[in-house]
Amino acid sequence: MGYGSNPTALRGGASGAASRSTTKAGGGKVIVLGIPGIDKKLKQLSLLLQKQLIRKAMRESLRPVKAAVYAMEREGHITTGFTSENVQLRSGKRKKNRITAQVIIGEGWYKGATFYAAFEEYGHFVGSRALVYRNYHEGSHRMERAFNQTAQQAKADCEWMIRLAVDHAVNQLGKGN
Repeated sequence: MGYGSNPTALRGGASGAASRSTTKAGGGKVIVLGIPGIDKKLKQLSLLLQKQLIRKAMRESLRPVKAAVYAMEREGHITTGFTSENVQLRSGKRKKNRITAQVIIGEGWYKGATFYAAFEEYGHFVGSRALVYRNYHEGSHRMERAFNQTAQQAKADCEWMIRLAVDHAVNQLGKGN
């Protein structure tokens, strides 16, 4: 489990049970890694429903991460409250083999009139690049700390929510027949 290049994204194995959806000629399937026995139940559901259930479970499991980021930003040095008030959960970009969910601030990295930039998180040099000696401003790493504090809980929550959602959907499918 790693922090990765995007500190706000919990992808695949980082969010708990990794999910992989594949679409091939003749059908598609979703494979959930790390939860034994769930694949057999998933096969009973449509591909669209499989993806919806996993995406929703991943978003819900990020709530503790969102709360931790909110708390970390409240203790930050900026007193306007914009940063902490704009912590959001979003579904990330989807690909054929990946479903993601993200915790972001504002509209995202370097987006919008005011944004939470990567240099605030990771640090940056101050001054003209032409200068030989420039001061380095250490990053806050608040989102990274929030992720590290809550990653295991988010993983366990994700696995539990996927199990619960799939079991419920399969039971509803069985009642409809």
